[in-house]
Amino acid sequence: AAAPHDPRKLLHAIQRSICCLNPWFVYMKLLIVDDSNIIRSRIARITLQSSVRGLEIAGLARNGKEAVDICTRKSPDLVTMDLTMPGMNGI
Repeated sequence: AAAPHDPRKLLHAIQRSICCLNPWFVYMKLLIVDDSNIIRSRIARITLQSSVRGLEIAGLARNGKEAVDICTRKSPDLVTMDLTMPGMNGI
C-alpha cells in the first residue's frame, strides 16, 4: 500500500506530465516544497536516482514564503507543494 506522501507515485505522475508538456525532453526545473525535511529529501533523492528524464531540482523550500522567494529567483516549471505548512501554506 502506498503511503499518503508516496514520492514514487508523485514522480510517476510528474513523469507522465513531462511527457505530455515536454515531448522534446528539454530540462524542466522542479521546486519541492514541504515542511517535512524527510519528505523534501525523499522526493529529491528519488528524483535524482530515478529514470525521470528532463527534470532537474531548482530548489527545496520549507514553506510558502521560501517557495515564493525561490520561484522569483529560479522560475521553476513544476512545483510539488504540501498544502499545510507553518507560516505561508501551500494554498
